[in-house]
Amino acid sequence: MPRSQRKPIHYTLTSGSGDKKYVLTKLYSHATGITGCRFRMGMDHGAELSMTANGLMVAHAGVTWDGPSGPALDTVNFMRASFVHDMLYLAIREGYVDKKYRKVADKLMRQIAREDGMGWFRSWYAWAGVRLAGWQYV
Repeated sequence: MPRSQRKPIHYTLTSGSGDKKYVLTKLYSHATGITGCRFRMGMDHGAELSMTANGLMVAHAGVTWDGPSGPALDTVNFMRASFVHDMLYLAIREGYVDKKYRKVADKLMRQIAREDGMGWFRSWYAWAGVRLAGWQYV
């Protein structure tokens, strides 16, 4: 997807002391390519995460996430990728999406990071990290 057509993600730092560093400030949607997993999940503070049967993930303002994990840095070119990836892992962990889609979530993370300007090597090692260790979080 050309950079001019991608949707920006709007977020800010959380004010709480929990493990989530960022909070979504505007509705964000992303086509995941995962079909047949329709769900609606309530989250903290009335926020909601849902997915349509055709794979459109929709997150409402107020959804929180911890940003990039591990040795990854919280940079602009990784925030949207980390958000989509974290939300898909959450949906897998909660049983809304089958675990067989973990590989799709990992690939999508790398694809979004590249779209947002992350270099090939950094996106590769972030992807390799979630492929090697991500099973612990779903």
